Amino acid sequence: MKHTTKRQAGWIAAAVLAAGLLHAAAGHALAAVDPLAALRAPLDARLIVAAVGLIGARLFLYIVAPGWAACFVARCIAVTCKASRSG
Repeated sequence: MKHTTKRQAGWIAAAVLAAGLLHAAAGHALAAVDPLAALRAPLDARLIVAAVGLIGARLFLYIVAPGWAACFVARCIAVTCKASRSG
């Protein structure tokens, strides 16, 4: 069980790191643009992709990742309690 737990913790950390990097890159791309000028100019696909990436990364970091980590910790505690009772 320990190997599986370490692997899942690694996946959680990698996903949060990837979302953080996406958030930083998209935020940097959007910070370089004047929002009012961008609204009046023709649509730029890069800005749309950056905005969607930023929103997706924020949703993941603020909603999904904490829930995922909480479920992981709760499962680790439950497994540890079960092992201590049976052992």
